[in-house]
Amino acid sequence: MNHSSLISGYGKIIGAVLIWSSWGILVRWAGLPALTVSFFSTFFAWMFISLAWSLRSGWGTLRPGGWKSLIFFLFLGVMVALNNVLYFKAFLTTTIANATLSHYLAPIIVFILAPIFIREKIQPRGLLSLALSAVGLYLIIRGPGLVISERDLSGIIFGAGSALFFALQIIAVRHLAPRFSAVKLTWYTNLGAFLVLIPLVYAEIPLVSARLLLLLAGMGIFLSGLAPILYIQGLKFVPAHHAGVLSYLEPVGGILLAFIFLSESPKASTLVGGACILVAGYYLVHTAMKRSKDR
Repeated sequence: MNHSSLISGYGKIIGAVLIWSSWGILVRWAGLPALTVSFFSTFFAWMFISLAWSLRSGWGTLRPGGWKSLIFFLFLGVMVALNNVLYFKAFLTTTIANATLSHYLAPIIVFILAPIFIREKIQPRGLLSLALSAVGLYLIIRGPGLVISERDLSGIIFGAGSALFFALQIIAVRHLAPRFSAVKLTWYTNLGAFLVLIPLVYAEIPLVSARLLLLLAGMGIFLSGLAPILYIQGLKFVPAHHAGVLSYLEPVGGILLAFIFLSESPKASTLVGGACILVAGYYLVHTAMKRSKDR
C-alpha cells in the first residue's frame, strides 16, 4: 500500500464521519420520527445512485456477481437498518447519554471481532487511541448524566444491539471493499435497508411539504449516499479497528454543528472530551502515516 493511498483512505473516512455528524441537527430540522427519516434517506440515496450510475455506466455494472454476493449485499443492508432501528429505539427508552455510550461500544466490538473474522492484527497504538477516545466520549456525555437503573436497562440493551450491528457492518465492509466498488456496495446496502424499513414505517409515513421533501432528499444523497461511498473507499486501505476509533469524531462534529446552528454552548467537560478524541484521532493517523512513509 502506498503512502498517498493511505492518506486518501484516512481522509475519506474522516470526511464521511464528519458528514454523518450532521444527523442530529438535520433530524431536528425535519421534525419527523427517526425511523421515518431513515426510511426516506435510504430511499433517496438508492434512487440517487440508481439514476447517477445508470446515466454514467449503465445498469449492468451494478450486477452483484452471483446470488451469494447479492444475498450478502442485502444482508449488509439489513444490518444497517437494524443498527438504525435499535439506535433510535434506545433514544426513545433511555437517556441520550445512555444511548450514546452504549452505541459507541461499536469500536470496542470491532477490536474484538476483527482479528477473528477478517484476521486483522490489532496494533498497540490502536488500543491507546481507543482508550483515549472512550474517555473523551464519557466526558462529552457526562453533562447530560449517565443513568443505569432497571428502567433504563432496555434502552441500554437496544444501544448495545445497535453497536453490535454497526461493528459487524464495519467488518463486513472492510472485507468486501477491496473486491467491490463502493458505489455498488452502497447501492445494495440502501436497497436492503429500505426494504427492511418499509413494514416498520408503512403505516406512519406522513404527507410532507416540498421543502421538507427537499431536505430529506438532501439527507439521503449526502448522508446515506455519498458519505457511505467515501467510507467504503477509505476502508479499502484503512484497518477496520482504525475506522472504528475514528467514528468517535462523529459526536465531536455534532457538538460543533450544534454550537454553530443551534447555539448550544458546550460545557468544559465536553470540550475536554472532544479534545481527547481529536488527540486520539491525530495520534492514530499520524503514527500510521509515519510508519507508512518510513517503509
